Amino acid sequence: MRRSIFRISMVMTAVIMMVLSGCSSSQTVDVSDPVIKATSELMSIDPEILQAQNILQQQCARGLGFDVPIDYSAIPSIQGYADVGGIFRSEQEATSVGYGIKTISMDSRVSTVDSYLDSLTHAEQLRYEKEVNGDISDSKEFLHSCAARSYAILFGSYQRSNEVLNTFNELIQNQSKSALEDSDVQTAISEKYVPCMADAGYNVRGLRAGDLARQRFGTYRDWNDSLSDEERDMARQDYMCQREAELIEHIDIAMERNAGKWMMANEAKLLERYEILGDALRKANQVISGQYSFDMYI
Repeated sequence: MRRSIFRISMVMTAVIMMVLSGCSSSQTVDVSDPVIKATSELMSIDPEILQAQNILQQQCARGLGFDVPIDYSAIPSIQGYADVGGIFRSEQEATSVGYGIKTISMDSRVSTVDSYLDSLTHAEQLRYEKEVNGDISDSKEFLHSCAARSYAILFGSYQRSNEVLNTFNELIQNQSKSALEDSDVQTAISEKYVPCMADAGYNVRGLRAGDLARQRFGTYRDWNDSLSDEERDMARQDYMCQREAELIEHIDIAMERNAGKWMMANEAKLLERYEILGDALRKANQVISGQYSFDMYI
């Protein structure tokens, strides 16, 4: 299943000129707060959903006679909000996830799934590829695969999963520029966030605290290892400085400026997708915690 990581311009020239001249978003569009929040969250899919899909897919494979081990490893990701990387959406996210792929040793993961697949005969490997992973080029056949059925469990249908997870691409195609390019966002980063981090002893360059984390801590964690106290402290301070600079608020306003007309035109669709995403996240956490399995959903 193809997924963009995750993230130009169909906005009218008049709107772009108003934005560039410094007009506020309220003078051009008036997008409701719920729609802006929904759009921003849809741009930042929780890694728990991908982790749960992986678990469900392997459970499905076992139902087909494959003795594949279930991999409950968390999937590390770059934290972000909307189309801006390096953003923590909450203190809990900061202190539990930290800088993810910046400090986790990716090579340290021994893939028991790959080892199992290597033990299969060539014919069984082909059957696994077809029935479990599925061939995306054959859309009708793919819907019967474990991959598609797992996404369908989380989102209600495979088509819905495609729609929800494609929101990022849709917005990117319909906004004039990235929120990170917005002058107010850049000002908040350079004049508030960076000095705040420096005062706490972290000399960062823009929103690249993850690079500093790698320099300080190295790739010291294995998959599913907890953060060290030092990384947790840095991530917590990072979140506090982002909040002090009101970065998420500035990003939301920038999104409204850059893609407000598109959000207004697709308000109902975005709110519906946001609700579906919330349900998918709830199901994902139930799968990860062992409350539900593939067999219980079908």
